[in-house]
Amino acid sequence: KLFSEEVITGSKSDLDLELSGQGDSAKALAASLNGEITWTAGAGLIQYDAGLVGSSLLFGIARKLNPLVKDDKNIKLKCWVLHYDIVDGIATTDKRIAFDSDKLQLLGTGSINFKTEEIKLLVSSNAKVAEFIQVAGSLADPQIQLNPVGVLKEGASLGVAIFTLGISKVVESAIHWARSGTSPCEIARRESAKKK
Repeated sequence: KLFSEEVITGSKSDLDLELSGQGDSAKALAASLNGEITWTAGAGLIQYDAGLVGSSLLFGIARKLNPLVKDDKNIKLKCWVLHYDIVDGIATTDKRIAFDSDKLQLLGTGSINFKTEEIKLLVSSNAKVAEFIQVAGSLADPQIQLNPVGVLKEGASLGVAIFTLGISKVVESAIHWARSGTSPCEIARRESAKKK
């Protein structure tokens, strides 16, 4: 989950689902999904219960990058963008996961396999602690690792972008973004527009 017990106020959020699939069970339906998911939000305030921070993927990443995040009672959200294309139960995204706030900026590439619930993401950040975060494992139990050297060297499959561009191109692009000062949401919107 991106957010769970967190409370977002003052932010306009838009969720657009264009999905089709069939099956006689939830698993079969998930395995046959096709379409796309787009979720965007504007400026607002994220307030959360620090005692429950572990149940959120976003704050799990934030806590890895800054252990003191648990002492913060709110985050000033600037925007977020999430855009996945889904083909035969596998969702992929190339620089179309973005989060921008006063404390953290993130830009992500990767995939979610709804058949197996496996998640593979490579997220770049503007944090001094780590330029890259790998999110792997399952949707129910995502594992977060900072600066995953093995992944960066070996080019583990983290989504269609890595298959088509190669891991070095993904890393090069992420480093360029982190040093450019450009909002990750702007990049995600631009990448989403290319797909239309």
